[in-house]
Amino acid sequence: MGLVSSALEWWEEWQLRVLVLGSLCVQFLLFFSIWVRRVPGLRRLRAVVWMAYIGGDALAIYALAILFNRHKERTPSTTTLVVGEGRSAGDLEIVWAPVLLIHLGGHVTLSAFSLEDNELWLRHVITLGSQVTVSLYVLCKWWSGQQRLLLAAVVLFIFGILKLMLKPWALRRASYSHMLASTDVSLQRAEQGSSCFAWLTCCTSNTSTKKEGDGAGECALSLDEYVRQAKKICDQQVGEPTVKKEAKMAIRYTDYFVDLSAPYSGLRCLQNLRCLQNLRPPPPHQDKKKNNNKKKNASYEMLQKCFEDTFDLLYTRVGFTRIESLLVVLLPLLALASVVLFATSHKLGYSSRDIKVTYILFACTTMVEFLLPLCGIILPCIPCLNFLIDGWHDMVSQYNLMSFYVRKKKPTFLMKLAFFQGLRDYVSKVWYIRQVPAACQITELIQGHIEDGWKTSISDAVGYRRFSDLRGELALKKYQHKLGLGHKALWDSLIVPLDKSVLPWHIATNLCFHSPEAKVSSSPRGQRQTNLSRNMSDYMLYLLSTHAEMLLPGTRPGLFTVATYDLDDILKNSEAKLENEEAIAREILKHKNGSTVIHQACGLAESLMELREEDKWAIIQGVWVEMLCYSASRCRGFLHAKSLGAGGEYLSYVWLLWSYMGMQTLADKIQKPESPSEKEILAAAHELPSPCQSASVRHDHLACSRAGLGGARSGPTPPRDPKSSDQRKQPRDPSLRSHVHRRGWVGVDRREGGRRANWGLGMNCYAGNCSSSRTRTEQR
Repeated sequence: MGLVSSALEWWEEWQLRVLVLGSLCVQFLLFFSIWVRRVPGLRRLRAVVWMAYIGGDALAIYALAILFNRHKERTPSTTTLVVGEGRSAGDLEIVWAPVLLIHLGGHVTLSAFSLEDNELWLRHVITLGSQVTVSLYVLCKWWSGQQRLLLAAVVLFIFGILKLMLKPWALRRASYSHMLASTDVSLQRAEQGSSCFAWLTCCTSNTSTKKEGDGAGECALSLDEYVRQAKKICDQQVGEPTVKKEAKMAIRYTDYFVDLSAPYSGLRCLQNLRCLQNLRPPPPHQDKKKNNNKKKNASYEMLQKCFEDTFDLLYTRVGFTRIESLLVVLLPLLALASVVLFATSHKLGYSSRDIKVTYILFACTTMVEFLLPLCGIILPCIPCLNFLIDGWHDMVSQYNLMSFYVRKKKPTFLMKLAFFQGLRDYVSKVWYIRQVPAACQITELIQGHIEDGWKTSISDAVGYRRFSDLRGELALKKYQHKLGLGHKALWDSLIVPLDKSVLPWHIATNLCFHSPEAKVSSSPRGQRQTNLSRNMSDYMLYLLSTHAEMLLPGTRPGLFTVATYDLDDILKNSEAKLENEEAIAREILKHKNGSTVIHQACGLAESLMELREEDKWAIIQGVWVEMLCYSASRCRGFLHAKSLGAGGEYLSYVWLLWSYMGMQTLADKIQKPESPSEKEILAAAHELPSPCQSASVRHDHLACSRAGLGGARSGPTPPRDPKSSDQRKQPRDPSLRSHVHRRGWVGVDRREGGRRANWGLGMNCYAGNCSSSRTRTEQR
């Protein structure tokens, strides 16, 4: 009991000191969190950052509560008799209160850990009011120290309150609801420091601030007109430096946040497309400069800059407004002034331990405020740390089914430590995800695919919509004349849902690479096709197993688990040593008969291996490029923003490039449905009867039913318009959905095996039709 009582006494004395110093350590940890979140190699430490982010505020609030309770129990007599001379041993503890407010304000490198934290800005406003009130109450109620030390405390209070106010301000500015409401002023936001304010729309905004001489910047265009102008831009020569500045301004003032529709709603999207065309390098025969490396990656670097600005806006306070910039400059100076005032004050009569703790708090708090500019100066001078300041990373996550099976059969030490199945799956999906620097090369493929689509595949509105729905059909059609007898298996694999297409194509890609008949290409182009195809294949499986919500709405991540069970059943009786991916692939090729996804993949691999090596990998690469574009075009901007908090996903590159180049995205499909042409509307009007005629038919049918005549109708049959029969025979485009007439609403709903028409009476119904309806009813 003596040991326990002594430990409790020690904790009673040192409790507040430990809490304050612990809160200070958390602030240093949060400062370096920006690199943990942005560098893919440090993602495994995100759990530590999360605990520091959650525990930092709780630790500071608990320390303030201990400080309040400790001084609440003190009486005036004990306050003055501890030391004498009107001083109290607890005066230095009161000075720690503004330091805790500074810690509650967080750091400039981390304002929100996840995107949902931005929506809780009102909670931080309440925390601001309550904790500031408690701290000021403690200072005003129990302060009895000297004036210079009081001045240092006041300076720190000003510092702490201002910094604590910046936190809910930054959270509110980055909240989804606020940015949705502020789309009209995105230009002003961009001028205040964010060059790519809220990039995650699926298309350009319908509203913008017009410049002088740009009155048609948001002029609505028809889809056909938009396609014609976009094709002209893509057909022009690229790399012209004369319009580079204009194109940059178009990219800078584009709203990319809240899934606004549609890319052909204004002319600024055409300027974005022109920008990317101008950033593209010229053809090799036109490139007269030898050193053109920077120009080759200009469009890719522009996308990276967009990610950096958006990450700073959503998750940090690095993107300053003018007021924030003044405060950021002022706050370190206030912290430095408080250190000077404390160092020059009289400290006789105070506890030496409290003096040391106060020096540590003041000095380290000031150091934290100066760390960011110091890192900007020091890090460029250290070559081994340049990866921390090189901009947004170019890594692509990789996850392979066969590698997963190898670890399952021969688990590593870390997998053995994971006793539970759920924990084992988590460790496998988090700890064993590889990263390859292939983002720039795949982005060039995507951009070339979209440019070729504008030049060759898109000629009108129908082709524009059809191109956005491609999932590998274009690649198969290009090599259709070279496909063998198994071409039907290739086409059938693209008809099923996307999540069921990814698994067989992923397995088939690995089987083609590891098959005994596979030959390593000697040309650099062939090797590049093979490597990029495997990279895209592993990344799509990574999305299916880890981020299924980004692959496509409604994706079933359980398909990956089912595939692992099927693989277990197929290979459970195998006598071969399955120690690597090549051995597993050769064993899978021996089991061709079955109905599982593994057998389907064997059929795909056999069809592909009938082709020449170059044609095989060209088809595989083309299919994966189209699948990537299809997935990116159907992913919400909110999910891309959410992924930035964890370092971002490569799919965001594809999505942003797809949006900048004016292609159809999820918002366009939802908010801008396909509208019928004028010919289709007239055809529907001639084909269906008028509203009053439709009513007379219903009356005739009801009268015949009451008379027991079934479906027969007595009386003369109204004459038919021969034009309506001709129009009925003509096939109509399936894009017809609905149209509003002046005399009523017409809706055509196409179902399998029939057609349903709904008519509503208009306000100005023809009197002749109504009277004829009444006449036929009176005759019955």
